[in-house]
Amino acid sequence: MPKTPFVLESRLRAVEILALWEGRVSNARLRELFGVQIVQASRILNHYRRRFPDALHAASATHYRAASALKPVLSQGHISEYSQLLESGAGGHSAALVEFLPTDFVVVDRRIFATLREAAESGCGVSAHYHSFSRPQGIDRTLFPHTLVRAGRRWHVRAWCAGKKEFSDFVLGRFTRASLVNEPAPVAPTADKAWQKMVPVRLVAHHELPEPQQRILRTEYFAGAQARRISTRAALVPYLIQDLRAAIDPQREHPPDFQIEVANLAEIRPWLFPGADTSQ
Repeated sequence: MPKTPFVLESRLRAVEILALWEGRVSNARLRELFGVQIVQASRILNHYRRRFPDALHAASATHYRAASALKPVLSQGHISEYSQLLESGAGGHSAALVEFLPTDFVVVDRRIFATLREAAESGCGVSAHYHSFSRPQGIDRTLFPHTLVRAGRRWHVRAWCAGKKEFSDFVLGRFTRASLVNEPAPVAPTADKAWQKMVPVRLVAHHELPEPQQRILRTEYFAGAQARRISTRAALVPYLIQDLRAAIDPQREHPPDFQIEVANLAEIRPWLFPGADTSQ
């Protein structure tokens, strides 16, 4: 059992956050997150269940599902807390020394998030109602997720779409319904070529900046080097460019709005969003 009230409270809060956003909590998940032994994880779970007896119901001796009555008590119920939990390894004494600026702008339904995550973990499908700019009224889709992605201020799920017969990204804030479908994915995640392919993105200081300002950026972003090369999944290239606010058309995208630019545009062009203007 954690030795101080602070550590105990932070771990009970982590249990609540896992239950809210993953829809379940297990002894193994707590061991993975906290780096504790099986007995310690069991004690943490038992302590949480004694304090909140209606929050979880047993699916097995070591596995619990979130009850419909579960409400945020130790947390605020924001997805940014889930992101912070994963980034910080559940926190502990050091959590008080680090502050995270909330970056999750989109409102995400935690039940939909948990359903998509469970489908990705178990390899089954999801029956969902999804809204998009091309279909603002919404459309029913059968999706087979394989990965949840936080890209900048938004969350996405990468999934095989049974209707489109292809892998696509779906913004979590545009789902209004999602339920599990007991049907195995017809296509393995390894067939998602845009996900499996790694693409190098080469970044440099914007060429229009004076040399002293370029040196500042090279120190800040490139550890003093002339450029930085980031390898990312092809499917995530446009999100990386957006998040870094890197110019892909530096003749039209000028400082101070754009301080860095992409130096290998030809190499990454196939993976940019459709309609991205990269003409010179």
